[in-house]
Amino acid sequence: MFLLVAKQTFIFTFFFGTPDRSSSPRFLTEGLSYSTLIYLTTVINKYGVGYLNPAVTFAIMVTNKSHGRYQWGTSHLTDWKRGCYLILAQFVGGTLGAVLVLATIPNSMKGEDVLGIPALNYGSTPSSAFVFETFGTFFLTWVILCNTCRNRSVISKNVTAPMAIGLATVSLNIFAFPFTGASFNPIRAFAPMLVSWSWAPTIFVYLIAPLIGGLLGMFVYVMAFTNFSMKFGCGYAADTKTD
Repeated sequence: MFLLVAKQTFIFTFFFGTPDRSSSPRFLTEGLSYSTLIYLTTVINKYGVGYLNPAVTFAIMVTNKSHGRYQWGTSHLTDWKRGCYLILAQFVGGTLGAVLVLATIPNSMKGEDVLGIPALNYGSTPSSAFVFETFGTFFLTWVILCNTCRNRSVISKNVTAPMAIGLATVSLNIFAFPFTGASFNPIRAFAPMLVSWSWAPTIFVYLIAPLIGGLLGMFVYVMAFTNFSMKFGCGYAADTKTD
């Protein structure tokens, strides 16, 4: 439930934080809100953090057998269920956040920037946007994994990890926002499209690229920064090596 509320707050802050969505205050607003909400969800949610991003959640979930970030036992069905619950909570929270923006600013459906739907600009093409979104999610996932560990008691005392993740978000927004809207999150693009019922032809870029980027980030983390072997699956065995 808290993850749902956190995702709703993040999406609302993203669209409502500053009138000029291409300005530096807007980037800082998103980064600081992301840092705060990641810290809170990490402290409160004892069953596994989703990091408010389905791409990151999915990457952790399908490779959990390697690293055991989600210590949910060895039941494959249970692990898949819990991972899907995290993604579902993010989807519902993101949708409610977009609805809250629409309720607060009724005119947000008008104009070129309909409810903050990400769009291609400055000559970007679907293929170049795919590269931007894949790289951005890859980097964000890698930063998240390198700055956190699966020991919740350690994370709850560490405020530098959320700050590093938030600053990475700010940097990626400055880098990619002019070209793709800097989504790096499937729900960030899907929720406003759903609420406004304005389906962009480039929706596949914002849905598929982050998933690929998240998996690439996980692969690099496991192979280059841990002693784990790469395994796919949700089940985690207790005798798996630790970080």
